[in-house]
Amino acid sequence: MRALAIAAACLTLAAGVRAAGLAPADAVELAPAKDALQRFPHAAFGSGKFLVVWQDGWNGDGGKSDIRGAFLAGGAPAKSFAVTGDAFVQERPALAASKDAFLVAWQDWRGGKDADIYAARVSAEGKVLDAEGIAIATGAGTQCNPTVASDGEGFIVAWQGIAGEGAYGVRAVRVGADGAVKDAKPLALGTGGTPAAAFGEGKYLVVWTTDPAARTTTVQGSLIPPGGAAGAAFPVMKICTLAPSVAAGTKGFVVVATSRPYPSPWGWGGPAGVVGARVTFAGGAPDAGVSYDYYHKGLSARSRPNILDSSRWKRKGGAWPAGQVGGFGGTENDQWPHYFSAIAPHGDGFVSVWVRRKIRNRWMLHDADLYGSRVSTDPWRVPEQGGVEISAGERNEGFPCLASGGGKILLVYEAVTDNGVQAMARFLKAE
Repeated sequence: MRALAIAAACLTLAAGVRAAGLAPADAVELAPAKDALQRFPHAAFGSGKFLVVWQDGWNGDGGKSDIRGAFLAGGAPAKSFAVTGDAFVQERPALAASKDAFLVAWQDWRGGKDADIYAARVSAEGKVLDAEGIAIATGAGTQCNPTVASDGEGFIVAWQGIAGEGAYGVRAVRVGADGAVKDAKPLALGTGGTPAAAFGEGKYLVVWTTDPAARTTTVQGSLIPPGGAAGAAFPVMKICTLAPSVAAGTKGFVVVATSRPYPSPWGWGGPAGVVGARVTFAGGAPDAGVSYDYYHKGLSARSRPNILDSSRWKRKGGAWPAGQVGGFGGTENDQWPHYFSAIAPHGDGFVSVWVRRKIRNRWMLHDADLYGSRVSTDPWRVPEQGGVEISAGERNEGFPCLASGGGKILLVYEAVTDNGVQAMARFLKAE
């Protein structure tokens, strides 16, 4: 009987029952088109379905990129529609969903000299409710990199703008369900850029990098109520290069960010890593002081439980011997975690996806792919530490964004295909 039971178990596995983990469904093109140029897709879940928006068209000199969107509930996406459509460049969209509508924000060049931030509400039926756009930030100097979150009724839009003396600062305004900007003067959150936002337990959390141009940066955060003053900025994590991502779960927020976007010829800069940090709903940041040893060698050793991925030195057992004779010799898998990440809640935990690039000519990088893992935080646990392959074609896949709702997890990203650069979508299964 025991032998029969074992045989039956083997047959069941062979029939396709998969062990618990993270697995992607097939990729779907959101708006198939020849010679496409669809970039920076972003997604949110509301009214029982996902809305995905992206930058469509060339945004350089002489270009006229627009923002387009498409609903996706499962299977094939609905026909795409224009969120914007005037004669100026609109780029880098972001969005969030309230109980009644979506708010899409973007960089807008209608002023002619530099970028401003505009937004528009989109109904659950796909109707654009603010045809001319809502002016969010139109002051002097460039306003860029918008992010959006919702408390279920209204929204917050945060962005990166000139803060004086050439420095960037992070600003935010709250937007009502009627599309009215509720803050007469933007909230000044701190110096830095590339903000990300989420909402949980009555407050927004906006996080940002302290100096996007610096070689070593940190992540700061601020808790903001739907009305009233913003909380003081506080440290979230010591290590970050660009563009943190954030999501709210059942027990608090989690921030994910990457470090060291490129290897140095001699390894002095240390390894790359993808790390997480918790922020409580009350504003505690228990991982703000976590360090990763001299030259961040702890990243390579994966010696902290909040490390999602890291580069490990080839033929050195994963250790990172900075200044090795002969210079940087590559990593054990010839890949390098790189820049952009995404995170979304799922059940009592989270799912995160990030970019890896292949190493060419010892320290030059090419061919971006996507890897991911489930994440839980009480205590820290990363079951697929090092990442499982999510999308790894022969060409670039990058700029991931995750959204979850209705028991589903949606990943959107941009990919180079035979038809150009396409906005793509995959549902993920996390067990």
